[in-house]
Amino acid sequence: MISGGDLIRRIYGILKFTTLFTLVWIALNEEFSILNILVGLILSVITILFTGSLFFNKGYISTYQIPFYRMIVYHLYVVFLIFKSGISAIPRIITGNDKTKTIKYLSGCKDDFALSLLSNAITLTPGTVTLDLTKNELTVLCFTDSKNNALFDIENARKIEKILEGR
Repeated sequence: MISGGDLIRRIYGILKFTTLFTLVWIALNEEFSILNILVGLILSVITILFTGSLFFNKGYISTYQIPFYRMIVYHLYVVFLIFKSGISAIPRIITGNDKTKTIKYLSGCKDDFALSLLSNAITLTPGTVTLDLTKNELTVLCFTDSKNNALFDIENARKIEKILEGR
């Protein structure tokens, strides 16, 4: 039997993730309309109920210990990086200066979920792809400069880690 406090926390957690997933849905569809919001809400609730009961013993709230406000900051920062990297990647691709290099990046993330989010952020950013993730080491494919130096921005990766882990 679920106590009153646990039920309220569970409902609050579902509402937080529903809001977050709906905002991601709206951003990905690039359309802010009543119909798109409703579809996002419905799909978010279905996703949370399905994955919460299927994959997680304790639900989303206890599985993901990253506070909601940090998740919002993370998403905003990743969207900023996507645009920033896209602007710098377009000329490289157009001019054919798109040579790549594989590098190893040792993350300071202690949480598997934060590490997965970091890996996803790197892959979503134009010009970089996470090829492998073993423990805390990410193998990243990235553009190089004229001297074959990797153009992977370690500072941005560290900022994402700080956002996710609250450092």
